[in-house]
Amino acid sequence: MSKSTASIQVLHVDDDPAFGELVGTYLGREDDRMTVRTATTPPDGLDLIGAHDIDCVVSDYDMAERNGIEFLEAVRERYPDLPFILYTGKGSEEIASEAISMGVTDYLQKEAGTSQYTVLANRISNAVEQHRSRQAVQETERKLSEVAERTDDILFMVSGDWSELLFVNSAYETVWGGSIEELEADPAAFIEYVHLDDRERARASLERLTNGDPSQIEYRVVRPDGEQRWVRGDTQPILSDDGDVVRIVGQVRDITSEKERTLHLETIIGNLPGYVYRHAYDPEYPLQFVKGDAESITGYTTSELEDDVVLAEEIIHPEDRGDLWADHLEGIESMGRFDSTYRIITKDGDTRWIRDQGQLIEDPVTGEKAIDGFITDVSEHVKDKQELESQQEFIDESLGALQDVYYGVTEDGELRRWNDRIPDVSGYAAEELDGIDVTEFFGAEDGDRIRETIEEAVETGSSSVRANVITADGERVPYEFRKARLTVPNQEGIAVVGVGRDVSEQVARERELERIRDFFTEAEQLGNLGAWEFDADGSLVWTAGTRRIHGVDDEFDPTMEKALEFFHPEDRSTIEQAVEAALENGESYEEELRLITAQGDQRWVRTRSKAIADDERRTVRGFMQDITEQKERERELRTAHTQLENAIEAGAVGTWEWHIPEDRLVAGKGSANIFGVDPEVVQQGVGLSRFVAKIHEADRERVEERIEAAVAACSDYETEYRVWNADGELRWVLARGQVVSDADGDPLRFSGVLVDITELKQNERQFDADS
Repeated sequence: MSKSTASIQVLHVDDDPAFGELVGTYLGREDDRMTVRTATTPPDGLDLIGAHDIDCVVSDYDMAERNGIEFLEAVRERYPDLPFILYTGKGSEEIASEAISMGVTDYLQKEAGTSQYTVLANRISNAVEQHRSRQAVQETERKLSEVAERTDDILFMVSGDWSELLFVNSAYETVWGGSIEELEADPAAFIEYVHLDDRERARASLERLTNGDPSQIEYRVVRPDGEQRWVRGDTQPILSDDGDVVRIVGQVRDITSEKERTLHLETIIGNLPGYVYRHAYDPEYPLQFVKGDAESITGYTTSELEDDVVLAEEIIHPEDRGDLWADHLEGIESMGRFDSTYRIITKDGDTRWIRDQGQLIEDPVTGEKAIDGFITDVSEHVKDKQELESQQEFIDESLGALQDVYYGVTEDGELRRWNDRIPDVSGYAAEELDGIDVTEFFGAEDGDRIRETIEEAVETGSSSVRANVITADGERVPYEFRKARLTVPNQEGIAVVGVGRDVSEQVARERELERIRDFFTEAEQLGNLGAWEFDADGSLVWTAGTRRIHGVDDEFDPTMEKALEFFHPEDRSTIEQAVEAALENGESYEEELRLITAQGDQRWVRTRSKAIADDERRTVRGFMQDITEQKERERELRTAHTQLENAIEAGAVGTWEWHIPEDRLVAGKGSANIFGVDPEVVQQGVGLSRFVAKIHEADRERVEERIEAAVAACSDYETEYRVWNADGELRWVLARGQVVSDADGDPLRFSGVLVDITELKQNERQFDADS
């Protein structure tokens, strides 16, 4: 599940203000959605919860005025569901047990290093997301319950075997006349109210649902008072991942009135799927009468067509009116009748396709010419036809544009259908391809395999093979062919279709992967890496690289007990727990720990494991890497970051303000020096282009796009780029700013700061290289 982008308000309560500030800083870096508020006492924390919309509380345990458990109890009294994480340096099973009993959301023990803040940020994010999800579900359930009770339709849910009623709304009692209590006792009791002539169909519908098939059915219900109602049921089975029916949900609608109208209309027009009309012999189609189900086609009742619309031309689509009357006259003159398909605009403004079949008659009363006709709705037919044509056009275009070869062959391997790639690749002309034996495209060594995969596809439904295609240039190119059997061979005798893809690059990658495997085999010898393996019986194997990291020779016989003794006493419990979890539960681990070598030197190592289990035993394999230098780089990088933060706080940055309407940029001395521009000149204001010209050519377009985006959206701006200073040196800078708009929302000013981060970039590059 992806993370929400909504902000997260975090309250951190710890009586150590410096640690509270440190945690807030790292949480903000780990997750930019988080805003951390701090308090040094539980009472202050409660006040902040009341004053702000806090999403999660993080609290220390050991505090002077009130410990973390007491604070949790106070929070739970006022905010029963608010996520609360106990984050303490003095953890114990007793404290953890008490916290769980008091309803703590999560429990996390403080550790050394910055990796703990990543864990803490993830715990906070997960707790808040779960809390918000539960709230959303509760709100959705409430709204659904309201909807269910306001609808006239019956909504229900039962277990997959119809043994338990999970939900039904009160509409059941209104339509059926039975009680919900009766259904709760026997969810299938409703079947006893179904009309005897319909009951067998209803039972068959239940059987289909139990077997996992959806059901739509109309039947009659006889209420206890003898009244008969028509209903329509639309029911769906809910399946588990294994395909079992776990629940059945459905909607049942009372369609008695609809049935009565339908029967009445059937009495009038029989089984005609449309309506009849008569209009005067006039290009405006003045209607004289309309009979039948005009409403379902046009949206107008027959009365509305006769009394309000009057001129049938008014509902004909404007794009179809022009030539329609001429088409009708042409049909009447040539055959005495016409048969036209065109569009109309319904009462609701929708467009429908209709088929209009009519003939010229003479009114027996007036003797005037008139048109009698019959109209049916052919929208679905036209739509299906258009979709079919569109799909066929799409398929043809797709096959033509396909970079893979497409083919259709008979059971004997004769080519019957292909796209343009086959003649392009093979060099055969189109007239040569029809009926050619597909083995002609391959060398003699692959012919039998090609035939076998065609036979396999015919027998099993699919097959694949990799073989070299002989191209028009005589080159042998590796292709991968995948085939599928047609359920029914088409008129051309095509039994198997498929695609072939040029896998030259894939083959090259596979060879490259093989080379890389050899490279990593040598890497342990050349780099400071080592591999190891241990299993539940206590056996332990070290490679030469692992021995080198521990400072032991080939004579040393490693055991699990000896191996654990190499780890720093403060880290030993961590690796012991990880090893135990790997052996007992198959859990993988990755840890950064301190190691004391056989010579007494302290080294930092990263060790990663993967558990491999079979029927006989569980084995854990992994590697160890000496990361002592990397840790030193991390320390240096943290120092550099601290220096940068101190510089910002001390004001050692450049400032600028761009007055957008007049394109006048005013900058401080720091910005002017970084960009190599005269400070006195820029204090008076210069054009933005004066500064943009100093940006490194490789960064300039990107920076201009960022500026344009910030101005267009009147939003915040932050980017890093390189500039040439007055001495011709290339410097890295970090620019941050914000666009301010006027009352109409138009961009007015763009203000910001500029920091020289060249040294920070150099340290980062060195750190990346070491990593």
